[in-house]
Amino acid sequence: MQRRADLTRIMIVAGTIAAAAAAGAALAGTGSAAGVLLGAAFALGNFYLLRLVVSRLMTPAASGKVTVFLIVAKFFLLFGLIAAVLYRLPIAPMSFAVGASALVVAIVVEGTLLGAPISGQDQGQGKQR
Repeated sequence: MQRRADLTRIMIVAGTIAAAAAAGAALAGTGSAAGVLLGAAFALGNFYLLRLVVSRLMTPAASGKVTVFLIVAKFFLLFGLIAAVLYRLPIAPMSFAVGASALVVAIVVEGTLLGAPISGQDQGQGKQR
């Protein structure tokens, strides 16, 4: 059965997973809880900005050049900030990666378990031949 994802719920689930991973890192004494939370913050911020850019792209009045500029600017800004954070702050890169991966896990959970089921008609199975 296919499911329809809710983008806001994906962000909530990702935040919850990241908080649990940070708590686990703090309790186990391995990695960096701050790194997990910072990685999740970057992933969620990027996801939110991507959501805004795609929403803008889908409007009829969207300018292709402006949207492409926004996507490229977001890309360079994100990677510049990640490089600066990992270079300047005492953040464990693997902890940062675990936090950023919480978004991927949340997308899989939303798509397989939490999303609203898509009816047969939405799947193109509504008409009998």
